[in-house]
Amino acid sequence: MFRLSHLVVGLLALTLIFGMTAPLVAAEATGKIKSVEAAKNQFVLTDVNQKDWTFQLTKDAKIFVDDKDALITDLKKDQEATIKYDKDKEGNLMAMEVRCKTK
Repeated sequence: MFRLSHLVVGLLALTLIFGMTAPLVAAEATGKIKSVEAAKNQFVLTDVNQKDWTFQLTKDAKIFVDDKDALITDLKKDQEATIKYDKDKEGNLMAMEVRCKTK
């Protein structure tokens, strides 16, 4: 019995350690760029259901247009886009990666 309880406690400890260190999986949104506010590092995406999503770029966000490195100023209205994002503590949508295609 003594061995079994130590084993269970050890497994629980490992589960907690690995659970806390596992990378978070980012959410993904797709749609078209509606507007860009480069000075605020912000843009709005409209999804297929016509819902607007306002994203803030993270400090180390990656932007690609036609699979090439780009800047927020390269994002244009009506470009098809896929955004990888997470929410911050206040619920803001924080874009970590933006991939756009020109028409």
